[in-house]
Amino acid sequence: MHGGEKRLQHIIAASRHLSRPETLFRIMDSDAFLSKREEENCHPIAKKWGFSCSAVTVKQDALYKRGYVLAHNQNALLRALLGPHARADILNALLNTRQQTISQLAAAVGLSYQPVHAEVEDLVRNGFATCQTWGRTRVISLTPAAAKFLKALPETMGVK
Repeated sequence: MHGGEKRLQHIIAASRHLSRPETLFRIMDSDAFLSKREEENCHPIAKKWGFSCSAVTVKQDALYKRGYVLAHNQNALLRALLGPHARADILNALLNTRQQTISQLAAAVGLSYQPVHAEVEDLVRNGFATCQTWGRTRVISLTPAAAKFLKALPETMGVK
């Protein structure tokens, strides 16, 4: 309704309304007062599909066009370019903190050590990152060219 993903229109067209109304969050049925409140304060969109739910609303102030989001969110831009893989998150983490160990990167992107290590090896092999070894510690950083390229993306993509 508000400029969302076009592919969802197909799902909406194929979906059916519930024949019998249900409370969306079943925990609300555990108490008569909460259940009644859900029905009385139900959002019109939830009601349209046969659900009782007062907590879900459309946040008009949270809706931005794709170009705006990509211009203001470096990680979203990297994901748009590279796909929803760990590589985008790793590059974003390295843009924000210049030098990190693989363990620090894993913690920053919320993944275990092994997949981050594998992505970092590919980034080093492809010339996007460098790896310095200090004793037993390996410190990863972006190459100057990779950092310059990644920081220039919003301007080069015509994102305003």
